[in-house]
Amino acid sequence: MKKDKLKICVFVDTDIAIRHFIKTDAFKHINLNHDVTYVFNQDNSTSKIATYTNPKTLNLKNISYTNVTRKRTGHWYPLYMATVIRQQKGLPNYKGRISDAKFQNGKSFVLKSHIRGLPIIYHLYKIYIMMKLKIDKSVINVIEKEKPDILIHPTILQGYHINELLQIKKKYGIPLILLMNSWDNPSAKAVCTGLPSKLVVWGKQSEQHAKTYLRLPKENISILGAAQFQTYKNKLNYSKDELCNIFNVPKKKKIIVYAGAGSGRHETLYLKALDKAISDKIIKNTHVIYRPHPWRGGLGEGEKDFFSLSLKHITMDPHMINYYKSEIKNPTRKVFMIDYKISNMLLNLIDGLISPLSTMLVEGITLGKPVLVFFPQEYDGKAFSADEIHFAEFIKIEDVVTVFKFEEFVGGIKKLSSKIGNKLISNRLKKKSEFFHVLDNKSYSEKLNDLTKKVYRDEYKNKKIKY
Repeated sequence: MKKDKLKICVFVDTDIAIRHFIKTDAFKHINLNHDVTYVFNQDNSTSKIATYTNPKTLNLKNISYTNVTRKRTGHWYPLYMATVIRQQKGLPNYKGRISDAKFQNGKSFVLKSHIRGLPIIYHLYKIYIMMKLKIDKSVINVIEKEKPDILIHPTILQGYHINELLQIKKKYGIPLILLMNSWDNPSAKAVCTGLPSKLVVWGKQSEQHAKTYLRLPKENISILGAAQFQTYKNKLNYSKDELCNIFNVPKKKKIIVYAGAGSGRHETLYLKALDKAISDKIIKNTHVIYRPHPWRGGLGEGEKDFFSLSLKHITMDPHMINYYKSEIKNPTRKVFMIDYKISNMLLNLIDGLISPLSTMLVEGITLGKPVLVFFPQEYDGKAFSADEIHFAEFIKIEDVVTVFKFEEFVGGIKKLSSKIGNKLISNRLKKKSEFFHVLDNKSYSEKLNDLTKKVYRDEYKNKKIKY
């Protein structure tokens, strides 16, 4: 029998998903219209967990738990990597994936992944792993207790829940919606234990990538935009002077933000060069806000503490100072749950943005801010690659300034500075942002609610859920 009010289980297994979906009210409308249980994972087997946030602090009505172990995710990983390499072979992102895999796992593991991904061998290996691991009992227990009509999982396409839920969909006939979390998910990851009813992506770029790299049929993909970017639709009730006071920056200078990478590595070197360029008046009347990455961890090899540099023209985003000081003293790589409303305030204040390969570049052009992609050669091949297709398509934008060599950094900043205040460039950048993510009048929450009902109706016609 069809239902108007559905029983929904939302599986959450990372702090990033909490920040990007729960903290942004992405589930507001399904909470209002349906019976929703949020399912978190408790892994007591290791200190290296993906969720440090206490779910009880999130004001959720119904909470349940699974107990999938990190060791179990490790058992799934060889199949995952074999699938990634198999699907990427011959495609533009292949070099980046191999580079990443070698950096993370070593050449021997990559060779084994190649062999596991070969025709016939792959299918036999996949059957063997799935028969061996089956479905985690704690996930089955939640499903049989809650008896959901539909499953929703915000995901990086890796983690504690995804391989279990894809199998649950097949075994029980329960529709499954996966919500893309990160910019590179459709072009760099894989789904290896089944197909979702829908993968929700940001825009045309990620739809194309999901078809090409994940090998998903178009009918299994829906474009809703990025949940975490919804805040950029909201107009601020702050004047420029008020924003300057909030971020403690001069009121009569151009403001540029340097948005840091997930690993600091050489950042202080670049910040010192930037500060000197302003002191030498190569770049005039400018102040820079340094914003550390919200899960940057401790200092990189050879990297100095920002506050020991005594920079004259660069200050840190005041909302990040305590986090930064804590991380460099005791690195945890926990996700700092900085509110996206603060990001909106920051990007509305600034005149331009400098960043390595970061989603803040997309956020910047969404608001029409000129950007400089600074991707030093020493980064390439160290878990990142300039060849990765989601970035490669971004840096092809005509108005985006791109620098790959340290000695060209200052020249790139001069180019960036020359674009500030040009309304034609600003409008072109806003238009280009639409390729990467949709930001229309209807909220992500409303669209997700509509999609949830549609997926349930469509799959109900064909298959009855069996517990």
